[in-house]
Amino acid sequence: MLISEAKHILMLVESPNKVKKITEILKQLGYNNILVMATMGHTTNIKDNRKSYKNSGIWPDQEFKTEYAIIPDKEKLVASIRAQAKQADLVLISSDPDREGENLGNQIKQLLKLSDDKYYRIKYQSITPTAIKYALEHPEKMDTNLIQAAETRQILDKLVGYTLSPQAKAYLGTKSVGRCQSAALKIAVDREKEIRDFIPEQYYDVYLHFEKNNAPFTAKYIGTDDQKIIHLKSEAEAKTVKYNCNSDFIITEIKQNKKTESAKPPFNTLALQQEASRYLNLKVKDIMSLAIKLFENGDITYMRTDAQFLADDFLNELLQYIQTQFNITATKKINNKASTNAQEGHEAIRPTNINYTPEQFKEQTNNQLLYKLYKLIWQRTVASVLPDAVYSETQYIITNNNQKFSFNTSEVLKLGFKQIYNIEVIEEDTPAKTLITFNKDEKLLKCELEAVAKQTQPPSRYSEASLVKALEKYEIGRPSTTASIIETVLDPTRGYATLVNKQIIPTERGIQLSNFLDRAFNTVINLNMTKEMEKNLDQIAQGKLSKLDFLNSFFNILKTAVAQNKEVVQLDKTIKTCPECGAALTVKRNRFGTLFYGCSNYPQCHYTETMQ
Repeated sequence: MLISEAKHILMLVESPNKVKKITEILKQLGYNNILVMATMGHTTNIKDNRKSYKNSGIWPDQEFKTEYAIIPDKEKLVASIRAQAKQADLVLISSDPDREGENLGNQIKQLLKLSDDKYYRIKYQSITPTAIKYALEHPEKMDTNLIQAAETRQILDKLVGYTLSPQAKAYLGTKSVGRCQSAALKIAVDREKEIRDFIPEQYYDVYLHFEKNNAPFTAKYIGTDDQKIIHLKSEAEAKTVKYNCNSDFIITEIKQNKKTESAKPPFNTLALQQEASRYLNLKVKDIMSLAIKLFENGDITYMRTDAQFLADDFLNELLQYIQTQFNITATKKINNKASTNAQEGHEAIRPTNINYTPEQFKEQTNNQLLYKLYKLIWQRTVASVLPDAVYSETQYIITNNNQKFSFNTSEVLKLGFKQIYNIEVIEEDTPAKTLITFNKDEKLLKCELEAVAKQTQPPSRYSEASLVKALEKYEIGRPSTTASIIETVLDPTRGYATLVNKQIIPTERGIQLSNFLDRAFNTVINLNMTKEMEKNLDQIAQGKLSKLDFLNSFFNILKTAVAQNKEVVQLDKTIKTCPECGAALTVKRNRFGTLFYGCSNYPQCHYTETMQ
């Protein structure tokens, strides 16, 4: 049945926040016969079953058969949807346009027992009249490959969790192990190990402070003509430099060059999470909550995407906007094609209407965070097609008795995209932006030398923004899962890591868990394996890999790892004799979940040994 032929239509969306907006748009388009209802997310999940593998509801020996059941608190909702579906001539499944959305839609299709002539799959990248009109005019059927990829991920994650979590609980008393969360924890723990193992080394820098036109400048010592110096190794060397500077400080060399900086492409999910976390001081989960609201309000396109390209029709509108508002003919073209690894070919995150400026948005909302995120997305989108920023950078070399110092100045020649999007992080050696210039052979005034003792610094702990970047680098998770991965790592009920002053600090429990997984299950929980699994899921989604072949291969790896694990321990098991009192030395666990050897004669004897 065609949509135009149906008298009564039921449209199912995920979020209740979409219902009112979509209903208004449908009526605006003349569809007064469509009832919009929300499924409130997933309606079913894999049901635990004692007869299945590890009670997981999965039967690997039966081609990974799974047993699904309606989520208990969704039973009344499902009954209501069923009642409406029976009265409808046609059901439009309009869950989110990604892999998980396809799976959610398939769950509904199965629950409602919809035949192929009773339903259509409707996809739209934004909640706007144009996008929804196009979707209704181009209905689809469910994508089997996307469904298989989503089901495979569910099975994969449950197999890992139900197999390894009991092992970790027996060893450390920890709450859970997850395919992606444990890989993310490993990244944070590996960085913590680098910090703990770091041995600082002292060094010295010598700075020349001087003035011109009452403006202060600082140059750094760089050595002599015969020897270039980055840092001095000792205070004595620094004193020697100061001693050798016994004449005037003269500008002896001037080097000039132009530097161009190009605008970044529009946001994908991970780029938005990183930028908003750094510059708006937001947590990743809060960024995604705000982005969902913007999407559901029809203000931006779909917020879970790997892509950074713009649709041709919007790009044309954007270029026209630039011409009208800035009198600039934008010649810089962004890559207007989906990357090869972009899931389901989504567009970048962008405003649905480029003429709806942040100033206009601000007048319509009392939510300042919502306004700031919209402004960030709007500015990044506009800037992406603006010309490059151009700078004139000048390096000055100062000489005193063959002792060389250097400093840089920078002047903006063309703002380019930075007239719209000018977010910067000021680094220690950022060139001074000044219009004051110096001439060759010029003698510097009010000069003073300063030797500064410094230490090499360990690498920084991860922030939420930098951990998102690391997850992207190692290809762990997907746009729809990054926020939940970080939230799980920082979950206080698990106790794996804490967030202190924006830094992710693994706890002793988190470190112990990561070390245990490294030793016992490094063929399952490792960065490369997690990356390869994500690629395999993408191949399943593209119809290039069999779901069954992949699951069989992975399950063999998982079974082998469990069979070879020799680190299952038994509390209170006697290990050896206490060297101090002669009593039995047994396995204990402290309140942080860490195992250790303790004397059974406690509290009379306090002897302990650590377990590695």
